Amino acid sequence: MSEISQLILDVGMNMLSHQADSIEISIRETNGSKPRVEITVIDDGRFEADAPRSFDFDQDYFERSRGLQRLHALAKQCNGRCAITHIKTGGTKVSAMLNTQGDALPPIGDVPRMMMCLTAANPYGRIRLVHTVDRRRYEYDTAGLRARLHKISLHDPQDIMRIRSEMSEQERTLRAG
Repeated sequence: MSEISQLILDVGMNMLSHQADSIEISIRETNGSKPRVEITVIDDGRFEADAPRSFDFDQDYFERSRGLQRLHALAKQCNGRCAITHIKTGGTKVSAMLNTQGDALPPIGDVPRMMMCLTAANPYGRIRLVHTVDRRRYEYDTAGLRARLHKISLHDPQDIMRIRSEMSEQERTLRAG
């Protein structure tokens, strides 16, 4: 079973293949008596113009994206849901709710790696993440990085590795509470 971050990466890469310049990702983990993970991925890409407004995701859209297929299957396995919505102004919204049932839910995985892969694939666009665990959260935003670090190059491997290292530290802090 894939890590959740790998599924999100697959969805994000699919969005980039549809000419998205901007991708916003939200991962919200809730622990406690009813643990769950909520995922939202929104892009400003080109939704397929010939796609009908309403269609059977299992047969139509999901067949074209392996990441969406796997996220949909995981949502079903976890007694959750997965939906894809066309945004009127352009783009797509993918949302999933995963209700944890024992060991049915795979680990979140390497979120910094996921973000660096998306950033490297779209160095001039905007990639934004809000990751929340209970009430703790951190944000990653390439637009904010560019504004804060004027000489940063999001297509330079050394800069990307430095940012990944910083994100890994934030992820450890988020998990530690």
